[in-house]
Amino acid sequence: MKGWRRKVLSGEVQPRRWSLQSWYEQNRRWVNLPPVGGSASIEPSQARACEARRWVLTYEVGDDPLTEGSHIAFEFPDWWTLDLGRPLLTGTVNIGLPSEVGRGYGAHVVAEASREGVDLDLAITFASRFKVVDIVVLKGRLEKGDRVKVHIGAAPGSKVRAQKFAQRAVFAMGVDVNGDGVYRRVDPHPSVDVKGAWPADLKVVAPATVTKEEEFSVKVLAVDKYGPNPATDYRGKVEIIPSKGDGIKVPRRNILFRGDPSAEEGGFVAGDDGFYYLTAVDVENALAGRSNPIAVGCSEKSLFFGDIHGQMYESIGTGTLDEYYRWGRDVEFLDFCAPANHYGGRYDFTDALWEELVEKTNSYNEPGRFVTLIGYEWSGRAGHRNVYYRGSYGPFLSRWRSPEYSTLESLWRALEGLDAMTIPHPHLGNIDWSLRNDDMQRVVEICSAWGISEDSVQDALARGHRLGFIGGTDTHFGQPGHGPHDAGEGGGLAAVYADALTREAIYDAIYDRYCYATNGVRIFLKFTVDGHRMGEEFSVSSERPYKARRIHVTAAGTNRIERVEIIRNGETVHTWEPDSLVFSDDWHDEEPIEELVISPETRREPPFLYYYCRVSQIDTGMAWSSPVWITLGG
Repeated sequence: MKGWRRKVLSGEVQPRRWSLQSWYEQNRRWVNLPPVGGSASIEPSQARACEARRWVLTYEVGDDPLTEGSHIAFEFPDWWTLDLGRPLLTGTVNIGLPSEVGRGYGAHVVAEASREGVDLDLAITFASRFKVVDIVVLKGRLEKGDRVKVHIGAAPGSKVRAQKFAQRAVFAMGVDVNGDGVYRRVDPHPSVDVKGAWPADLKVVAPATVTKEEEFSVKVLAVDKYGPNPATDYRGKVEIIPSKGDGIKVPRRNILFRGDPSAEEGGFVAGDDGFYYLTAVDVENALAGRSNPIAVGCSEKSLFFGDIHGQMYESIGTGTLDEYYRWGRDVEFLDFCAPANHYGGRYDFTDALWEELVEKTNSYNEPGRFVTLIGYEWSGRAGHRNVYYRGSYGPFLSRWRSPEYSTLESLWRALEGLDAMTIPHPHLGNIDWSLRNDDMQRVVEICSAWGISEDSVQDALARGHRLGFIGGTDTHFGQPGHGPHDAGEGGGLAAVYADALTREAIYDAIYDRYCYATNGVRIFLKFTVDGHRMGEEFSVSSERPYKARRIHVTAAGTNRIERVEIIRNGETVHTWEPDSLVFSDDWHDEEPIEELVISPETRREPPFLYYYCRVSQIDTGMAWSSPVWITLGG
């Protein structure tokens, strides 16, 4: 840093401190203002996931000179972490001023001006999801071509590690030229293109269901240990090994990778009925991975996995819509996907934003390969609901657009006549279940990055709600199918039985509750009560109600299944402990129905009971079937 100087002076001119709300207000404001004339960059501009570097962010002054009281502010992600330092993380921050943070307790940030006689001061504020670094000119003047350099991870302190996930990291930046509190954006914002690190594992994804003698393809992806992200520059020879006998015919044993971490191999042929796995092995690079269970001849419909709840940069997350869909399609190998942005954070809602989302969502929709749904997240006093449309268009109806859509009742009225449904997102119980609409509200998101909301969902079921189950990540990192990085690692997937991989078939299957939830793993699950599949409701006579109910479960895990539980009216009434990959069994509930039914909240409805199944693996992977309801008829 020879030739650069910095002084910290005290006086009336001071760097500003920010909250999340005040920073987002500036973001929303500068979208509608012309950008500042200067430019910004960060070096290095490329990095591997979790790579530790000393970063230099440079702002070069344009036509708008900076004088005493001018400010430069940018956000720094809180998921960029300290490299080396204190062994215990307690009290440790990722970045701080040398005067405020000791070595090993945080990486140091130093700002310097290229022109002699210019003095700067800066402050770093934690704003919930990131730090905001605000730099003020205390003395002097910066003309066109002058530069302000911000050293992040300055020597001799700790370096800073890039984020774990492969995505372009944007450091949103604005400049207050006049010192009046109005920041104008730097266009484009400085960014770092973060790629995957070295290969650590092989990810293998096969169709969840196939028929006997059906030919199918398998996808293999070399991933690093962090995201897991697509590995950078993977070169190796991968052998595909079937789990047992000749259940699946493998077209060839070896797949060669020459730098691209992803490959799709066709020509696999299913043999006899049953459950099979494929294992990919790269002996030379010591990499391996096992596929999800492949169910041959076990289902009359095809089983598809997807994530329809995620947010991006223009909402309150990271990543673009293109990055979102490409990650879901090309990294997680999802069958279907949808966004669920809610605005009012970094961006105000505009018709242009919505039209862009609709257009891109439709452009990524490829029936038979990758299906997309149009959706968004609504929020209000009744909690959060995700809204999805069956077709290629639907309106954005939310308080972010107009106060007339601020209540759940007003939302449902506005959606009447449209092919639309609302899916509750309980936030671990942060939801009002007193409002019920079985036509509009067909399933509930039982698990997400927020955790498992099973207690809240059971409360809804006890009130009479007829809700099937799905999972969703609610990722704020623009990566569907993957939970938050360094923020709980929770997640969720929706597993759907449908006739075909089309937008309409996926939507209809969710609407019909022929679906189940997992917390991110591709567990196969079938659940019936007296032959009625998950999501169905049937009646028995109140005159002759007693009959033992035959409850059947078939499950195949991605790891050994530790427990299979039958839940009746919110209570676990039967448990198996199979300790195996595949499980199938019956249980008969012989207790009289009339002693078990729940009295409805309204007299117009008959008494009822419900059953569902919960599957738990040894690695914490879980799945929940949608319930089956029995009503006691007249």
